[in-house]
Amino acid sequence: MNLRQAALALLPFLSACVAQAPHLAATPAPILTAFDASQTLATPVMTLAAPMMTLPTSNTAEAIPIVVSPVPAAQRAFREPLVARADTHAVVLLYHLFGATMTSAQSLSPDAFDAQLGWLADHHVEIITAAELASFLDGALTLPARVAVITLDDGHVSTFARAYPILKKHDVRFTLALNTEAIEGHRPEAVTWDNVNEMLASGLCELASHSHIHGHMERLTEASNRREVTLSRAIIEQRTGVRAETFVFPFGGHDQRVMSLVKEAGYRAAFAVGTGRVRLDSPRWELPRKGVLRSTTLSDLAVLFSS
Repeated sequence: MNLRQAALALLPFLSACVAQAPHLAATPAPILTAFDASQTLATPVMTLAAPMMTLPTSNTAEAIPIVVSPVPAAQRAFREPLVARADTHAVVLLYHLFGATMTSAQSLSPDAFDAQLGWLADHHVEIITAAELASFLDGALTLPARVAVITLDDGHVSTFARAYPILKKHDVRFTLALNTEAIEGHRPEAVTWDNVNEMLASGLCELASHSHIHGHMERLTEASNRREVTLSRAIIEQRTGVRAETFVFPFGGHDQRVMSLVKEAGYRAAFAVGTGRVRLDSPRWELPRKGVLRSTTLSDLAVLFSS
């Protein structure tokens, strides 16, 4: 008997089984083919009319029209959502320049930066990103008692040339706050978009908006500030494909109206300057950051993270 004959021989038996168990002969499940737009989705989809903005390619080049879409919620889950610990405190460290021969008080030698990252690792200080800190403030992220956020402002060329190799060496994630006019204007002291995208590709770099022209926002008009918080993010997204979730005030300057504009623009948190630690009840739109200077020692770092 071949296979076809055997199958035919089984048909009477199978028919009898179905007759004895009518519930097995219920209507078969439909075959899923193309998407049926008439079906109700489990999660509704909302479309928003996005305003048009003009994105400059440089100071002289022809502008490129782009669409600014709304800021999504957290773009990815860093950890499983859990109830945040009340005893957690985070220190947001602020860096600007890197170079042993630079005379600026804000310039840190590569050796000192290397030692600081090593100290954080040796003392089990968990390093997170600015967006993760926002998730902590949401109560959606459990963290240990001592946490650090490494923020690097302005996108100076020394960030890529000197700091980035050390960050890679220690496998440390960091938040790069970019004021976009400097990069778009091809200033010699600024990183390039190729540099930025290389850092992003490492998986260590997160981008934050640091405005466009890097002006004192508490002194600008409302119209100018509205442009600062939206254009900078639009340029970053256009050049890198990454949506900035947090905002960093240039010079730390802000007031209530500036904070309101940043919140209205859809950022998840904003950073100023100061010496305080970030806790669950910290003000989300003016989170303090501690500037790290050439004079900062490891003992100073230890004080920041003491209980």
